[in-house]
Amino acid sequence: IIYSLIIKVPGIIIGALISIIVTFFTLRDADKLYRKINLLLPFSSKNKLLIIKKFKETMDAVIYSTIVISLVEAVVVTFGYYLFGVQAPIFWGFITLIFALLPFLGPATVWLPLGIYLIITGSKLNGIGLILYGIVLISIVFEALLKQWLIAKKGKMHPLIVLLGVLGGLMVFGVPGLILGPFLLSVFIFSLEIFIEGKSDIVIK
Repeated sequence: IIYSLIIKVPGIIIGALISIIVTFFTLRDADKLYRKINLLLPFSSKNKLLIIKKFKETMDAVIYSTIVISLVEAVVVTFGYYLFGVQAPIFWGFITLIFALLPFLGPATVWLPLGIYLIITGSKLNGIGLILYGIVLISIVFEALLKQWLIAKKGKMHPLIVLLGVLGGLMVFGVPGLILGPFLLSVFIFSLEIFIEGKSDIVIK
C-alpha cells in the first residue's frame, strides 16, 4: 500500500498543478472563452446566445456547488478527523478544503491516506472508521448526491441528466467526471435541442 501511494504521489502533484493552472486561466479568460465558442458554433446569433447562456449557467452552477459543498465537507471531515484520532484535525481539515476545491483531486486525496496511515501505525479501528466515514458521508452523501443535486438545482438541469452525466463522467474521466460529466452532457443536450427545434436558424459554415 505504501509503495503504491509513493508511486502515485508525483501524479497527484502534477494533477494538482494542472488543476490549479487550468482553473485559474478558465476563470481569468472566461470572456475570451465565450467569444471563441461564439465564433465556432454553427448556429444563428440568437441560438448562439442561448447556448452561451446555458454554458455560463452550468459553469456557474458547477463552481458555486463546488465551493459550497467543499466548505461543508471541510467542517464535516474535520469533525471526523477529531473523532477518529487524527493529529491536528483543524490543519488537515483546511488541507482537505483546498483539495476539495480542486476538481481533478477531491477530499479523498487527504482523508484516504490519513485513514491508511492510521491503520499502518496501529490504530486499525480508527483508520477503518475514518475510511468508512469518508466513503459514506463525504464521497457518497456530499460528493455523489448533494453536490449533484445542487448543480442540477442551480444550473436548472433535470436530475436525470446530472445522474447520467456523473455515471458517464466517472467511466470516461474517473473521479473528475463527477463534475465534468454533468457539465458536458447538459451543454450537449441543450445544443442538440436547439439543433432539432430550430433547424431553420442553423448557419452552415
